[in-house]
Amino acid sequence: MLKNRMFWASVSMGLLLASGMGGCPGLFESLFGTNTDNTNNTDSNNVDINNNDTTDANSTVNDNNNNDNLGLDFVLTKIRTHVQGHMAVGDDLIAFAAVTDSGGPDGVAFIIPSEGDTTAREIPGGADFAENSFAVSKNGKIWLINNFVVTIYDTVKDTSTVLDTNDIRPVNIPVDPEAAGHTQSSGNYFVTRNDAGIVTDGAIVKVIDVSSDTPDIISFPKNPGGVTSGFQVPMVGIDATTMQVVAVANDIFYVYDMTDPNADPAEFDVSALGGIDTDTQFKFDGMHILYHDDSTKPVAMLLDISTAGNKPVELDNNPASGAIELVDGRFAFFTQESLGSDYQSAIGTASAAPSSTIAADDNPIDGSTTNNGYFGWGQTLAIELNAAVWWMAGDDNVGSGSYLQRSTGGAFSTIADPEGADDYGLPASDVNVSENTLSFKYGVDTETYVGYAILN
Repeated sequence: MLKNRMFWASVSMGLLLASGMGGCPGLFESLFGTNTDNTNNTDSNNVDINNNDTTDANSTVNDNNNNDNLGLDFVLTKIRTHVQGHMAVGDDLIAFAAVTDSGGPDGVAFIIPSEGDTTAREIPGGADFAENSFAVSKNGKIWLINNFVVTIYDTVKDTSTVLDTNDIRPVNIPVDPEAAGHTQSSGNYFVTRNDAGIVTDGAIVKVIDVSSDTPDIISFPKNPGGVTSGFQVPMVGIDATTMQVVAVANDIFYVYDMTDPNADPAEFDVSALGGIDTDTQFKFDGMHILYHDDSTKPVAMLLDISTAGNKPVELDNNPASGAIELVDGRFAFFTQESLGSDYQSAIGTASAAPSSTIAADDNPIDGSTTNNGYFGWGQTLAIELNAAVWWMAGDDNVGSGSYLQRSTGGAFSTIADPEGADDYGLPASDVNVSENTLSFKYGVDTETYVGYAILN
């Protein structure tokens, strides 16, 4: 189950009342719709993450607080973002929830890491867009929504294209940024769940192709399982490499071919195998689907869609809870074992009989207590596309055990704080990664900021 975000629940009524006075745009519609070595650490067990020694995970990656042993520069900007707002990363692009002077949500802004931005870049009308629901493409475009009207903003050319609601009209806007059902992106494509009663062609599943200056719409006229409402399709996914789209309806995965949108989708019925948890967004890498089943104690399941009739495989180290991630056959999920707000991670690689490496439950980051969390325990996950590298961090407010952590398939290690303020690592939350950019948040409450690293 996804973590309960008290901010969104507590402000919903206030924002609804304020919506007529310039409050959070689109929130009423969202809810109702039309419907290794650390020189400051005396722990002698610290090791270098790159020495292939996996016998001890008590390793804070630090070479005089500059992370030279990773070849990465972790940048802590002073660009504020909302502690519970969305963050999305593309190639040399980070979009994030902007904030007002008082720290309240203020739409969407972005930065270009390679330019060394020290202030947020504004989007025309950026304060009007929903700060909890946006997505980015590989070529620098941002999918934005305000009052159910979708805009594609080109960060390179500084131009905006507003899409006609007869073509694209999302059925709802999930309030929680990490909830299932948001628009998903891959490459230069976005896939959306639409209101069949408003879009002219009645198609629920639609893809927006932003590879050129003018967005192109790909509609799939055969709605999943013949359903008639977008609310009956709680989640969608997309993979630009294989040109496939996945939609969920009635505990069945429907796989569409983007090159032949009129064709019948392939069906993978898991209704008799635990169903599909629609509170957790499934992940799709073009070959596999990672998801939680709908049992009382959810189980992380991996489905190979390369062959019709395949059945999902139950991963080991279940039951599962919280975030899941899948990139190019590499997966990650959290078990239900918890330490405060952090959960025990399990990572692995897809195969006919996949197994996962689970984080130790007796490996404290500070070497002796649970006060600073465990190695391999966290709340958010990300996986690099071009390397077998897993990342982990906290969620929302950075807690005492919320450190940016990294694994190459074995034990996780913390990343040194580039400012040297924390002996045990870099406190961080909401980690995201693209082909060349890593993003995260650091700080707490109204003093939450954007951090990043440009990957090699």
